[in-house]
Amino acid sequence: MIRALVLSLFLLTTLNLQAASYGEFKEIDVLDSKRVIVTSWNSKLGLKLFKKAKYKNDFYDLASHFQPQKNPLYCGIASSAIILNALNEDNNIIVNSKNTIKKPKIYGATVIPFYSFTQDDILNNNTDFIKNRAVVNFKTIDQNLGRYDPGLTLKQLAKLLEYYTLNVKLIYADESNKDGVNSFKEILKNTLNIKGEYILANFQGKKIGSLTSGHISPVAAYNEAKNQILILDVASHKQPWFWVDVNKFYEAMQEKDGSKSRGYLIISKSL
Repeated sequence: MIRALVLSLFLLTTLNLQAASYGEFKEIDVLDSKRVIVTSWNSKLGLKLFKKAKYKNDFYDLASHFQPQKNPLYCGIASSAIILNALNEDNNIIVNSKNTIKKPKIYGATVIPFYSFTQDDILNNNTDFIKNRAVVNFKTIDQNLGRYDPGLTLKQLAKLLEYYTLNVKLIYADESNKDGVNSFKEILKNTLNIKGEYILANFQGKKIGSLTSGHISPVAAYNEAKNQILILDVASHKQPWFWVDVNKFYEAMQEKDGSKSRGYLIISKSL
């Protein structure tokens, strides 16, 4: 009896693991059929899309500083760390760093600096006015809402990046804006080849067959001829970076997060 139960549990676990295979993007409804619209960036097609893409300079900066999210709630924090490091390549900065090393006394007790933003130090005492870390981290309820509210909204993420003296333009993918997707395409062309200007997108992953739900990640390239954009997905524990149809991706940004649609941020250094 016990052996049979153990075997059943093993089979169920195995089936569940198979159902959630890494990078196994899901089919979605497209017109009158179901098909996968997401392409792994390092597949044969994905590499071809990258090679032919005209707008991809941001990829090189962002990929150099890429870091996957360290927990299920930190897609926005990981994305922010990538952007902050890409924008501060030439500066020796330490902002609330938790990753410096203090040498033993025998070596002078001096500090070895670590000039990089990480997901350990972006949220700190000085950013709690935007959203308390304990609320972000699912540790306590939001006193204003009277309920748990983990993670960050797009607006809160914009304020967080502004705290670090960056220029941030927030654009909601509002369904009432009929020309929104075309405006987004123009912004892709006007941003992705400019050094020091980057895009973070907030989207509903399930809408495109991704393995994430509400999610934030950097946009790194645009293949205009094939109408595809490259997302440097920070959910590396679930799936690789991917290409997806721009129009379908825009629909994923139109999905609601609370009372607002999702959308994207255009980020650059303050002058």
